[in-house]
Amino acid sequence: MRRNLDPWAEAVMCTHLEKNLEVLTVSSDIEEDPTLLEELVVPLLRYLDGKLEKYAEPSDVGSYSTRMKLAATTVTAKQVESLTTNRAAAKALLEEKEKQLQELEAKRATVDLRDRLKASWMAFNEESRRVEELTADPAKRDQAHAAELAAKTKELAEFEATRSSELKHLKKLEVSCNEMRS
Repeated sequence: MRRNLDPWAEAVMCTHLEKNLEVLTVSSDIEEDPTLLEELVVPLLRYLDGKLEKYAEPSDVGSYSTRMKLAATTVTAKQVESLTTNRAAAKALLEEKEKQLQELEAKRATVDLRDRLKASWMAFNEESRRVEELTADPAKRDQAHAAELAAKTKELAEFEATRSSELKHLKKLEVSCNEMRS
């Protein structure tokens, strides 16, 4: 359970919490922009350097700004190393993704070519079938006409033979008639 605090104590706690929140906000801003560290901390370090020289023993004297610069350099070096590692990992990932993309594009091109070849074969087979139908019909018609022509030629030859025989017979009859009339 929460204890009831007097208003003054609550105000002090709220002020303390707000300052903690400000520190956290500044801390997150510094992570995003390291130059902000210099702008906010350097004046404070100079102040602390002055206090250190004034109150510290000679053996303990060391510059806060030197210590902070060393710490900032270490942090910056770690950030550079981290960024370099992240960049290398991202580059390797990018190369892998590009390789996968090329493989997918090659597969897609192969599938497209196979589909186009299949469609081409189907069109070719259909056209071949139509050509065979068209050429088969005239061949059948030509064969039927040849058979009909042969039959008619035979019939004509028979009619001519019959006619020539009838003409010979007619001439004989005419000759006979003429002989009878004379």
